[in-house]
Amino acid sequence: MSSSSTRLPTPEGPGSVSGAPNLPAGFTDTFTSRYVDTGEVRLHAVIGGEGPPLLLVHGWPQNWYYWRLVMPALARDFQVVAVDQRGIGLSDKPAGGYDTGTQANDMVALMEALGHQRFAMVGVDTGMPIAYALAPYRDAGAAAHNPRPHAAGD
Repeated sequence: MSSSSTRLPTPEGPGSVSGAPNLPAGFTDTFTSRYVDTGEVRLHAVIGGEGPPLLLVHGWPQNWYYWRLVMPALARDFQVVAVDQRGIGLSDKPAGGYDTGTQANDMVALMEALGHQRFAMVGVDTGMPIAYALAPYRDAGAAAHNPRPHAAGD
């Protein structure tokens, strides 16, 4: 089953754009929640903006909402795709597949289902190893950021 051949319901309520509190002004004019069937898992993504695709992958225990304050600025230059990783938010919660390789494959399948063979990607926290896993193999631009530096001796 592909997202292009099967119409999936529009995400609503808590966890979706329509149910999210404290969004920046105009957010819902630019961004919408969408389910995307990757063939292995159904992922929830918040998508908006114009330009080359930019995938945002959150850390633990966040979801797409982690990125809400930077998404409007990014959407001026990119089509922003902020995903809920498998097991988080409105994405499917299968029993397995939480290793880095499977999660990276989920991101590739998501972007391919959206029609993107090439894309830039930013990962934070647990999204960081996913971004690193994709960078050398998918011709994707990747950036990873860990906002919590380790204390000396860690």
